[in-house]
Amino acid sequence: MKEFFENVKYTFSNYRKAILIILSCIALEQTIFILIPYYMGEIADVLMGGEGLDYFYQSFPYIVGILLLGILSRFIFWQREKAEIKYLSFDLGRNNFMTGIIHHMGLSGGQHISENSEKRRSTISRGTASATTLSQMFFYEILPDIIKTIIVFIALFIFSPVIGGVVFLVFSINLVLQIRMTSRLMPDFDKWQKMMKKQDKIAGEHSKNIMLTKNFGQEERAKREIEEVFLETDNHAKKIWYTFMKKLITINSSVPLARGLAMVILAYQVPMGMMTIGEYFFVIMWVNMSMSQVMRVQYFQRRIMKLLPAFRDLKKEYEVKGDIEVVKNPISGIIQHGKIEFRDVSFSYKNNDNAPGLKSASITILPGQKIGITGASGAGKSTFINLLLRNFDPESGLIEIDGNDLRLLDLEEYKSTSIGYVSQDNLLFDKSVRYNVAYSGNNISDKEIIKALKIANLHDRIMKHKDGLDAQIGERGINLSGGEKQRLSIARAVVKSPKILIFDEATSSVDSQNEKEIQDTLDRASEGKTMIAIAHRLPTIQNADMILFFDEGRIAAAGSHEELLQQSEKYAELCSFQSLKVV
Repeated sequence: MKEFFENVKYTFSNYRKAILIILSCIALEQTIFILIPYYMGEIADVLMGGEGLDYFYQSFPYIVGILLLGILSRFIFWQREKAEIKYLSFDLGRNNFMTGIIHHMGLSGGQHISENSEKRRSTISRGTASATTLSQMFFYEILPDIIKTIIVFIALFIFSPVIGGVVFLVFSINLVLQIRMTSRLMPDFDKWQKMMKKQDKIAGEHSKNIMLTKNFGQEERAKREIEEVFLETDNHAKKIWYTFMKKLITINSSVPLARGLAMVILAYQVPMGMMTIGEYFFVIMWVNMSMSQVMRVQYFQRRIMKLLPAFRDLKKEYEVKGDIEVVKNPISGIIQHGKIEFRDVSFSYKNNDNAPGLKSASITILPGQKIGITGASGAGKSTFINLLLRNFDPESGLIEIDGNDLRLLDLEEYKSTSIGYVSQDNLLFDKSVRYNVAYSGNNISDKEIIKALKIANLHDRIMKHKDGLDAQIGERGINLSGGEKQRLSIARAVVKSPKILIFDEATSSVDSQNEKEIQDTLDRASEGKTMIAIAHRLPTIQNADMILFFDEGRIAAAGSHEELLQQSEKYAELCSFQSLKVV
C-alpha cells in the first residue's frame, strides 16, 4: 500500500489547488449528508409529540431545512465537478500518459534495440492507466468516504459515546485485518501482473504477425497458444481472488454483529429515557453509514489489489535511466563537412554474450567518401552504425564527427540535421506522404519534400495520386510497393540535406530491377555527402571509395574492392560465393 500513497502524494503535489477545492466541497457535502438524518430524527420526535396541525407546523422548519440542504448540496457538488473537470479528470490521465511517453523516449536507442519493446509498452500502458485510476479513485471515492466516516464518528461520539466506541473499535479492527491480509497476498497479485504482461506479449506478437500465421495456416496453433496463456493467467487469478474473498468475508462477519450490538444498546437507552425515538432513528442511520464504510473498504481493496501491481511495475520501469549521458551544455551547429573518425573504439552487449560487439575499431572516413560495409551476420556492422548514431556509447575509445567528440554534441540536433538514416525495415507511419517524408527534420517545407521525392525517384508516382503529398500510405506503408517504401525512406533521409547518409541494407528486400533503380537513387542522394552503406550483396558496394570488411567484431580489412581481395581471404571467399569477380 506504500506505493498507493506515494501515488496520491505525487498527484496532490501536482494538483494542489484543485484538490484543496475538491476537499472543501467534499467536507461540506458530507456534513450536509450527516445533518439530514439528524433533521429527520427531529421531525420524528416532533410528530410523535401528539396530533394536530401544531405538530406539523413545528416540524415544518426541519422539512424546509432538509430541502435547503439538498439544494445547497447540489450547488456544492457542481462546484466540485467543475474543479474536477477543469483541473483533474482529463489533465491527470494525459499527464500520467505523457510522463510514460517522455520516459520511453528518454531511453537510448540501444535500450530499445536490446530489450523487449512489447513488454515495455505493456508496462507503461498498464502502469499509467493504473496510476490515473488509483489517483481518481482516491480523490473521487476514497477521500469522500474517509471524510464521511470521520464526521459520522464525531457525530456518534457526541450523541452516544458508547455506540461511537463500539463502532470505532469494530471499524479499526476490521481495517487492520484487511490491510494485513492485503500485504500477505501482494506477492500473488504481483505474479498475476507478470502473467498478464506475458499474455499481452504473446497476444501482441500473434496480432503483429497475423499474415505469417495466415500464410502458414497456423490459425489454430495461434488461437491455442493465446488461449493457453490466458487460461493460465485466469486460473491463477481465480485462485487468489477465491482466497482473498474467503478471508474478507470472514473478517467482515463482524459488521452485522456490531450493527446488532448497537441496536440492542440503543433499544435499551430509549425506554430508560436516555434517548428519544428520533435520536434512536438518526443514530441507527449513522451506525449503518459507518458500517457501510467497512464494506466500501472491501470494494476499494479489491480494486487497489488489481491495479497496484501494474503501478508498482511502472515505478520499477521509471527507475530505469537512459544509458546515454547527455552533457549539460552540448556543442551545436558545428557539423559542416561529415568527417567521421573511430579511434580504438570497443563495445560489448551486456545482455548478450554471443554478440561480438566491436573490438578496437579504428577508421577515418573523409568528407564526401562513399563507404561500403560488409561481413557475415553478427560481425559488428550494425554495432558500428548504432555507435555512429549514438544509440550506444563505446566502452572505450573515441568517436569524432568533424573533429568533435560525439558525446559532446547536441544529440537531438545531430540526428535531426546532420544524419540521414535508411533502415532495412522501412519504418513508416500510417499517415500521409508529407508527414512521413518531413518526419526526419524540423520545419520541412513542401518545396524540400518535393525535391527529396525527386531525388528518390518517387515524385511522379506520388503526384499522380489525386491527393498528392496528402496521399495516405496505410499501415506500415501497405499502399506502396516494396521499392516505393524504400524510396520513401530515402526521401525522408535526404529531405534535410544531412552531411552524413547511412543506408542499412537499403536494397536487400527488393527485386533486381528495383535494386538497380534504388542504387541509382542512392548515388544521386549521396552526391556531396559522406555515405555509409551496409550490404550483404557485394555488387551494391563494389565501387565504393572504401569497403570495411567486418569479422567477429573487428574491422578485419579496409580498402577498395581490389585491395580487399589481396588483404582478406574471407572477403575473397565471400566474393566467390556471390560470383563476384575476384581477380
